[in-house]
Amino acid sequence: MTCVLVAGADERLGKLVAGELAQRGVAVTASNTVAKAAVRVEVVFSCLGHAGSPGDVARNLELVAEARRARVHRFVYVSALHAGRFPASRYLAAHAQVAGQIKQSRFGYGILEPAPLFSEVGESASLGILYGKGLAQSNPIDDGDLARLCVDLIEGVGSMVVPVGGPEILTARQITEAAGTARIRRIPSWTLRAASALFAPISANYAARAHLRHLRASRGFVAPALGSTRLAEYFKNIRGA
Repeated sequence: MTCVLVAGADERLGKLVAGELAQRGVAVTASNTVAKAAVRVEVVFSCLGHAGSPGDVARNLELVAEARRARVHRFVYVSALHAGRFPASRYLAAHAQVAGQIKQSRFGYGILEPAPLFSEVGESASLGILYGKGLAQSNPIDDGDLARLCVDLIEGVGSMVVPVGGPEILTARQITEAAGTARIRRIPSWTLRAASALFAPISANYAARAHLRHLRASRGFVAPALGSTRLAEYFKNIRGA
């Protein structure tokens, strides 16, 4: 393997993946385009848009097209759990669209479909915010665990789609309680749906994130437990930082 291009290296997950690759002795180039890479790229990894911007779908599709033209050997992409299940979600539909193009290409691919990340659920939980009744279940995965799984796929062979989650299935209330905030503020989940509709003409990205939060507050997002880090460890590290 000559070099891995990491698209989205300025995002948290991209930085973790680049670091894990470096630890394993793999050459890395950080770029959001194959054409501007200074060296021959064998594998493309992309987590562009994982932060919640469906506007990144165009950049990802262009990256896939560039990878085809450059005849890379492999493409690894971070999608999202249930990406093809809820077409009304712009965020999930964007991931499904990119994944569809990758599957139609001639190179080998690995597509990860993670449950919510610790950094995602931790943001609301640390503020003591609970949307809805808090009964929806998920098994969030540690960002570092996901990064290691990404690199495993980068170094792997064949084509596969891999749903991934953490070791614990928790309700939204349990996740919020794990943050250890003094007071939990419960907000009706319909406010997220209303916010999505209200902001759709103003900010498509904000509207998409609000809609995704509404889905996660009302539906189960449980994936095979391939991560090993527990949520309590994450919050312990956050409080100790």
